[in-house]
Amino acid sequence: FPGITFATQRFDDGEKSTCFTWEVVLEGAPEGSAIKGISFYEVDESGLVTYVRDVPESGLKPPPLGKLGRQFRPAVGVFQPVSIGSRDAL
Repeated sequence: FPGITFATQRFDDGEKSTCFTWEVVLEGAPEGSAIKGISFYEVDESGLVTYVRDVPESGLKPPPLGKLGRQFRPAVGVFQPVSIGSRDAL
């Protein structure tokens, strides 16, 4: 579409599924107003797409529920790496 730039950023290269992050920039929009998101695509044995999930970030900055959640639980939204297999016992 004219005036819209869809830019992919990071990819996971699965065999039957993939996940990637993206950003949509509107021409003439203020700096830093791009909407970011993540998409998941899955294909069947013949290579046809069977499942799609797109998750955009909130258009409101900062997201109102995220701010409210952090007031009650400050660790909400803080992600840290975990060791492989560390969640097996959960």
